[in-house]
Amino acid sequence: MASARQVNIAIIGAGGVGKCFLSQLESLAARRQNKQKLVLTYIATSKKAVYSDSYSPIALDSVVSTLSSSSQAPLALPKLVDYLAASGTKTVLVDNTSSQDIADAYPSFLRRGISIVTPNKKAFSGSYKLWQDIFAAKEEGGALLYHEASCGAGLPVISTIKDLVETGDEVTKIEGVFSGTMSFLFNSFAPTSGSGGGKWSAEVAKAKELGYTEPDPRDDLNGLDVARKLTILARYAGLEVESPTSFPVQSLIPKELEWRRSRPRPRRRARLSASSAASTWPASRSRSVSRSSTSLTPLLRSRAVTTSLASTLSGMEATPSLSRAPAPEVMLPPWVSPAISSRCLLSYKPALIP
Repeated sequence: MASARQVNIAIIGAGGVGKCFLSQLESLAARRQNKQKLVLTYIATSKKAVYSDSYSPIALDSVVSTLSSSSQAPLALPKLVDYLAASGTKTVLVDNTSSQDIADAYPSFLRRGISIVTPNKKAFSGSYKLWQDIFAAKEEGGALLYHEASCGAGLPVISTIKDLVETGDEVTKIEGVFSGTMSFLFNSFAPTSGSGGGKWSAEVAKAKELGYTEPDPRDDLNGLDVARKLTILARYAGLEVESPTSFPVQSLIPKELEWRRSRPRPRRRARLSASSAASTWPASRSRSVSRSSTSLTPLLRSRAVTTSLASTLSGMEATPSLSRAPAPEVMLPPWVSPAISSRCLLSYKPALIP
């Protein structure tokens, strides 16, 4: 029988972000051993999985090799929901993918009390109905949900906006550099000093190799990645944005390359705007807050996921309080690379200032 202090961890995705996260999970588990016992009971990629009917712990120090040699297939999402819910133990699902199918299943997990930590933007920038279903299911199941890693490389933009809105402040403007990938590409292709001006395709290939881009770099180059982030932030600021196509952006991809993907794409495609520029609301008296962070490398994405997991674990053991939650145990590195940075400036009207 599992201890009351035990928290089961289930992971989907063990690529660049997933592998970095696994190394950090081992460290997090060691640091929290006096508070909670973290037990990895399920891990899967698109083709392989490791789990048992008895929810036996999976050793963190050898999980990568165990997964690569496994002959088990991953559970279908409905069966995974049932499997995790049947454990009788508090469970956190860590989704390290960018899968729309998994994002669509979030309400099913949350409704069964399974908390979620993820950098997956698609769950929160898809249809507005999915957004509503996710948060309704979260309340129904009493689960926790953290996705700070979906915007700003884990920079606390989402939590800052949530705090402002929940305390009655009015967000009037959000602006910034929302794509660390594009920032890297432009600085590398046309640096402010030194040599540059090589082939754009070579710079894109380099960015992908370094792990700065989305799994398909075209999601960065066509503006969709930025549009997704703006959708998420706009919704938290109180706007009922239907989808990323609500923002006009201009694609940087040649038309002949737009549709060359391994899977068929929908015929209708929204016209996208290239700018990483901001979504702006009518001006008002405002204050501003700003922070900066490095780009979405696998390391930083995974650190942001680990930070969100630490927040989730703190939420599981915390007693109700009117004060804000304590700072997560895992913090981002205190350095910023100007060549690959994400920056965000928030302007807001404080509720207590006329």
